[in-house]
Amino acid sequence: MDEIDIEFAHWGNAEADYGNYTIWPAKKGTKETSHTFKFTLNGDYTTQRFTWKSKSILCQSLHGHRDDNREEFGSWLFKLEKYLDAIAQQPMPVLLNLWLFQGHSPFDGKEVEIIINSFKFIPEK
Repeated sequence: MDEIDIEFAHWGNAEADYGNYTIWPAKKGTKETSHTFKFTLNGDYTTQRFTWKSKSILCQSLHGHRDDNREEFGSWLFKLEKYLDAIAQQPMPVLLNLWLFQGHSPFDGKEVEIIINSFKFIPEK
């Protein structure tokens, strides 16, 4: 598995919280862990980041294009005692996806677009 997700979806339930952070475990047979949250955007741009360390993963969502921690609208610190079972200790590929839930187009018929302004990888020192 070894996956760190920042996702925005109702997953077929319009009443569900639509901010989702999910950690898919490093060890097979270990359950994934998720944190969901509601939010309202105050513009068209956001910064999504995670800080992946050997013993913890911090997920953050911020308004605007940011290099600081101001205007955070979602965050979650994932940290477990048995971190080796839960947090990958080896490098993983980066994938960015725009998914159609169950393959269906948006119900309102409008086009959907995501523009990636920048991507940064900053190795831990």
